[in-house]
Amino acid sequence: MRGISLRTFVGLVTMVTENLNGDLSKRVVMRTGEMEWAKSGPSATVERKRCFRAGPQESGSVTSIVRYLPGATFPKHPHPQGEEVFVLEGLFCDERGNHGPGTFLLNPEGFEHAPSSPEGNLILVRLRQYPNAILGVTRSQVALNTNALPWIDQSRNRGPGVSQKLLYPLPEDSPQNEYPEIQWLEKWNEVSSPTPFIVGTYGLELFVVDGKFRDSDGSYKKGDWMRFPAGHNFDGTLNDKTECVLLFKSGGLKYAIPDTPDLVESH
Repeated sequence: MRGISLRTFVGLVTMVTENLNGDLSKRVVMRTGEMEWAKSGPSATVERKRCFRAGPQESGSVTSIVRYLPGATFPKHPHPQGEEVFVLEGLFCDERGNHGPGTFLLNPEGFEHAPSSPEGNLILVRLRQYPNAILGVTRSQVALNTNALPWIDQSRNRGPGVSQKLLYPLPEDSPQNEYPEIQWLEKWNEVSSPTPFIVGTYGLELFVVDGKFRDSDGSYKKGDWMRFPAGHNFDGTLNDKTECVLLFKSGGLKYAIPDTPDLVESH
């Protein structure tokens, strides 16, 4: 322990023991439909299935599938380093309104809300992965009903039968291009032939919103969450000619590990 303070040592141990899929160099598959629900924070009516966590419990970076039971409420809280929500089922309600399936929400640092769901819901959530890390470029708040967006043909770039909807950054918000993340929905129809591609510097994540697909490593279905490191050859294709919808996020691994200013060697 020479050169490292006791506080730093305890912090490092905590980081190691509480990480879940914290090695960003590894390919990860989490089949959330087969996982057990666990209580989420202070609310007995909100449950989660964690796919990723880096840092101390309740204060690290997290990616989870979250379920609000009917009538569930969550106390008002802030979102240091931001929050992302994609509504899969039901209604996610907060001060901005009622958000149904297909809604994409990005809540930057400084945003506070007290979410609830009268009928219950199922959402994909990422916490503390959107810091205002670039001087002069504050993260934008996004509330996007993706059902109102047209599917844009991407046959030239991604192969026959592939279409997309861009979620972040939006074309009208060009300053957000300073950040590495790009998020989009991708649909493969029954005759799609997606073109393989090499994953970029800051990795790739995807969630199977609907349908199923396969790649050279296996088959995947609705509810599966995956992460691929830089350099991986993503060669996903249709499984049994069944249409599927995937939620992609590229560039997210740059900010996936939270800042830990206390974990600094003392001299």
